[in-house]
Amino acid sequence: MLNFSHSYTLEQFSFRQKILESLFINVNNDALFIKNKLYTFFDLQIKIKEIITVLESKNIQNQRVGVYCTDDFFTYCAILALILHGKSFVPLNSKYPENRLAEMISLSGLDTIIYNHEIIENPFITCENIGFSNALNSEIKPLFDSEKYSFTQENREAYLLFTSGTTGQPKGVSISDSNLNSFFKYFKKHFRFTADEKFIQVFELTFDVSIFSFLMPIQLGACCYILPQTGIRYLEMIKMLQQHKITVATFVPTVLNYIHPYTPQLNFPSLKYSFFIGDKLNVHLAENWLKTLPNGKIINFYGPTEATIMCAAYEWNPKQTTFQNDIVPLGKPFDGINYIVVDEHNIPTDEKGELCLNGKQVITSYLNAVNEDKFIQLNNSNAIYYKTGDIVSIDSHGNLLFHDRIDNQLKINGHRIELSEVEYHLSKILNHFTICAFKNKESLTELVLFIESKVNIEVAVFQERIKKILPYYMLPNRIIEIDSIPLSFNSKIDKNCLHEIYLKEIS
Repeated sequence: MLNFSHSYTLEQFSFRQKILESLFINVNNDALFIKNKLYTFFDLQIKIKEIITVLESKNIQNQRVGVYCTDDFFTYCAILALILHGKSFVPLNSKYPENRLAEMISLSGLDTIIYNHEIIENPFITCENIGFSNALNSEIKPLFDSEKYSFTQENREAYLLFTSGTTGQPKGVSISDSNLNSFFKYFKKHFRFTADEKFIQVFELTFDVSIFSFLMPIQLGACCYILPQTGIRYLEMIKMLQQHKITVATFVPTVLNYIHPYTPQLNFPSLKYSFFIGDKLNVHLAENWLKTLPNGKIINFYGPTEATIMCAAYEWNPKQTTFQNDIVPLGKPFDGINYIVVDEHNIPTDEKGELCLNGKQVITSYLNAVNEDKFIQLNNSNAIYYKTGDIVSIDSHGNLLFHDRIDNQLKINGHRIELSEVEYHLSKILNHFTICAFKNKESLTELVLFIESKVNIEVAVFQERIKKILPYYMLPNRIIEIDSIPLSFNSKIDKNCLHEIYLKEIS
């Protein structure tokens, strides 16, 4: 039997070791709630042991193993099994087109993928595919051999994710044990989570915030409630928050636009922490959401995938907040994160500029060294900084204030425009909209305003109103009414879909 009587200091912290300990210490606790079924930590042990036993029998030499991610018990156990097997997991979205999957598999050098054969009928043929099911095998002995588990290699890869690349090729982001250990140390130090917490997991497993939403409660011995991929997502979120008395929720701020009309009727007394990440959080939405949390806090997190999920935090306090364009501050960086703001020539500046990050959670290159211009050396040192593409400034309290993305900073007819500023002014008279910049047939940049048809606004009247609040060069060149703003599964605005709508409009 394993002995976990010792305790680890923050310096010795290993997320892999912490997961292993939690599986045994919390053996009778509920661990996962998926599709209206609860699974205990003991159930996880059995399925994890089955997966590891099969992997060992295959004698897989490759450090990386792919996982076809579906909304099921097996997928979550597969990630845990690879963590405890000392492997790096590569989550693959089973809904991606075959060509994109082929590219990701080739770039990551995968030769083995594990999947649920009850859900996926035709796995990718170029790799060895090992099928499993959700079923628990009663003949599997759950106990692990402690001699096989050593988690001291901080430079080992923990997982590999892919983000969209400017060249059209997906960029591989390799996160090490050291990166992830540093990330979890922050929460161990600053939050008093217990095994009684109830976390909600709303993200696809190919989006890195899911790693926090899932692995944080597993380390605590707490239960993770998986949002079903069916129904109207924001309504399903509300239902799960209420029915299961969720205490820790992590969302993309976009969902608040849809929940906003319902907030006067909502009350979440059990919800202690509302975490927001992945997009800008608007002040008016934060103020409204706080009214539903009699015992809760709102914390706005910031972090590109390249800086391991989250790397800065700001606790929302409407009485003490300075903000830019109705946007809640990004806050102060985590322990071990260094930052510099640079101008367009990569020269450090005290003014508004591009945020560059360096530190324990930040990678120093992409897989196969693509887009190396995103990593620079500053101040004549050997330190490598990642250029985030986010335009920020620093307030008098030392908090990072978000202004816009560099790719959203436009120059039209000699005028420099930030889309977030246009959006801020439009929000004073309009709900359920988004503003984008696209190239037309003449390769000229157009500002395109998408409005949901339910807003029911007369376009001519609206145009007269916005002329009174926006300078002429910030006025939308085109207004397109659509049924609803398209969102990805992770509740981010799907700009690729909007671009397709725009192209049809001008064709």
